[in-house]
Amino acid sequence: MKILNDNLVSAVSSSAGALNSDRYPIGNVSNEIPGLPYIANASTCVLTVTVASGMQALFLQGLQADSANLTIHTSSEDGYSDISTTPYSSLYELGVGMSHLIPPEWFNFTILDSGGTFISSPYSGGTLEGLVGAPTTLTLSGGGTTTLSGAMLVLGLDDGENYISNTDDGTALGAATIRIYLNTTTDRKAQAASGNGVTNWTQSSGVAGFFTDGTDAVNLNDHGNIFLGSIVTISGVEYQISKIIGDGSAASSVELSAAVGSASVTSIVNPIKLGSLRAGTTLSVEAPQMGMAQNLTDYSIRQPLANGGYTQTPRNVGRTFAASWTMTDSNARAFESFYYAYRSKCFPAIMAADMGASTEPTTRLSGYLYFQGPPSFSFLNKTGSHSTVSATFRENI
Repeated sequence: MKILNDNLVSAVSSSAGALNSDRYPIGNVSNEIPGLPYIANASTCVLTVTVASGMQALFLQGLQADSANLTIHTSSEDGYSDISTTPYSSLYELGVGMSHLIPPEWFNFTILDSGGTFISSPYSGGTLEGLVGAPTTLTLSGGGTTTLSGAMLVLGLDDGENYISNTDDGTALGAATIRIYLNTTTDRKAQAASGNGVTNWTQSSGVAGFFTDGTDAVNLNDHGNIFLGSIVTISGVEYQISKIIGDGSAASSVELSAAVGSASVTSIVNPIKLGSLRAGTTLSVEAPQMGMAQNLTDYSIRQPLANGGYTQTPRNVGRTFAASWTMTDSNARAFESFYYAYRSKCFPAIMAADMGASTEPTTRLSGYLYFQGPPSFSFLNKTGSHSTVSATFRENI
């Protein structure tokens, strides 16, 4: 298990503005409320994160974007990582009542000796993957083209030079700058969980109006994939949804960022959002014993009716982890010390960092967690060299 126990982020900025600078500013990614995110006012943006020396891990929660990646730079090393934008489910129903559609993600970062691919100039072209070093000046010869497939091309990186690896088996970073590149491009107007998709905007007055399927108003609660902050393209111009009243089906119940007359809708794409961002040092202890439990907590409302019917309201789903560890005395003491410091406070963690990549532990087993109660410690021998430690954590969403 790894816990991000010392946040070293000193500044976060965005190349885009905010949907509402009072309610959804970039500073929200540093607060304790992942459900109150930063919402960008554009369909593409770059977040710049300044981190003090000593960083070992990065944690993101509450991301909403269709594609994302990051670069990380110190005074002498560079690194790259893709960011997962795979949602919890591909079904359109996911968007109904859920605050977060994409799982959180944990990233390890350390400095390693260069071991990537190296190309020389002139280069005839091809597909590059992973870390690729090249001369400071790189020339493509013979009309060749180069495709970066999940790759980072670093000009001026020679074989044997250090680079930043998305692993935890090297040394901590010096002062670093992280740049997170976010885009949203997928048209969601026809992706209705129930009912018809959107085809038209009907202006009521000024910036206010509602969406229709060409005939009837569209209930946005039922649609499930049109949100506060969604970006609407009408006649080649982008507008952002700045307010939704009720289910959005009444006159003047939806407000856009600017006034536009009634017209057909070209596209509606998701807003770019981020709930929490932390980067810093980690407390690393042993992997949990076999049998670690992950339980889902469903906050949906279920109401059986007296006539045998049923009514329901979908809400968020969170996770609870229950685990036990066999820890050395030094690790048990460090874990106990961490509990004394944090107690009821939330913290990013990954429950089992060493599981195989196919289990996707960086997204499935990480979260913004808090202790449900104090951990317990049981000494396993009379010397006290090892202890069994048990604890339960709940996810803050």
